[in-house]
Amino acid sequence: MDRYERDGTFNTYVTLQHRFGGFTLKGGLRSEMLSLNLDYPNSSSHNLHKLYWGLFPSIHLSYRTKNMHNFKLSYTRRVNNPQATDLTTYRTYDEDSFSTGKPDLLQAYTNSVEAGWTKYIKKFGNIGANAWFKNTKDEFSTLMDVCYDPYFGRMVSFTQPINAGRTLNTGVEENVNYQLKTFMSIRFYGNLY
Repeated sequence: MDRYERDGTFNTYVTLQHRFGGFTLKGGLRSEMLSLNLDYPNSSSHNLHKLYWGLFPSIHLSYRTKNMHNFKLSYTRRVNNPQATDLTTYRTYDEDSFSTGKPDLLQAYTNSVEAGWTKYIKKFGNIGANAWFKNTKDEFSTLMDVCYDPYFGRMVSFTQPINAGRTLNTGVEENVNYQLKTFMSIRFYGNLY
């Protein structure tokens, strides 16, 4: 079936930074607007017109000592919006199954926190460690189930996007950067997540 899809985004960013002593504080506010439009000329009951808008903060704090230790701490809030085809009730048929959207699918929000330390060493390079934590609410996933479908006239499988709930991701990273020459370095990483 023919369909006409139009998406539009409008994002703005405001960032302020202030330095005092060895500290640098940087705060930001992001405005995100997303317009989703999906029209089916021969089946207007499946048309979709949705507008998402939100404000998302971030804050970053860093501190540098005189003996070349750098510390950082940051927080960011992000959003993941569904696509128009994830929201429409129009069924897309395959050979032996179909897929459809879910009109009440929610946006997925992620809160990210990161902390880090780096020590710069003259005539060597640097060593460092980072730790991060991400908490996502209403993360997207896919439901696969079976139901009776009048098009096939029997039970068939179908897929539909869903909000699966919360996920937590955390990890640490250690790194060593050895500066061989001004144009060449070797970096070693170790990750646990």
